[in-house]
Amino acid sequence: QRGGGVQGRRAAVGGDCDFGEAEFWEARYTEEGGDGVFDWWLGGYEMLRGHVEAATGGRREARVLDLGCGTSRLAEELHDDGYQNLIAADISPAAVQAMQHRNASSRPEIRWVEADALDMAEFEDGALDLVIDKCTMDAVSCASGRWNQNVVLLTWEACRVLREGGTYLVCSESMIPRDAFGFGHTTFDVSVEEVTDKRHAGGQ
Repeated sequence: QRGGGVQGRRAAVGGDCDFGEAEFWEARYTEEGGDGVFDWWLGGYEMLRGHVEAATGGRREARVLDLGCGTSRLAEELHDDGYQNLIAADISPAAVQAMQHRNASSRPEIRWVEADALDMAEFEDGALDLVIDKCTMDAVSCASGRWNQNVVLLTWEACRVLREGGTYLVCSESMIPRDAFGFGHTTFDVSVEEVTDKRHAGGQ
């Protein structure tokens, strides 16, 4: 949960994987041709629903951002659960276009935005109540030589766009978030919960 102040800090160390590069995701979603559904995190919306309810206080008018939406069904499921003020953002134009097309008739209220999670110039300070990150942090941490820098930028931007008291809900299959929130550049109050997806043995 976002606290009352922010201070800047940026660093860089090593790491490597194509998942951290925008070109990888654009090529993947272009190849899918707009028909695919890709969800990195094994857990579905039902596993997140209680956390979303707690973060929003059950207010369906809460301002919610699905950060790094790709072609996941999360924003669609949030909409179908009654959330009215939804933005879904991704760095891949192909993914954003696919989701706009997929939901043009059935869910026209969702706003689909092409945006870089490390520099969300599209959003004003304190504009959001909840930012949901389903493995976006895991992905950006894979960038070769930039894992530390990327997660600092990501958490900084999430803190900036949230109102004071807003929530950054991070779903991860790694230890990266625990490291990221220890860097000291934001004032999040952090709580951690391990969850198991019963549909996939060992999935957390």
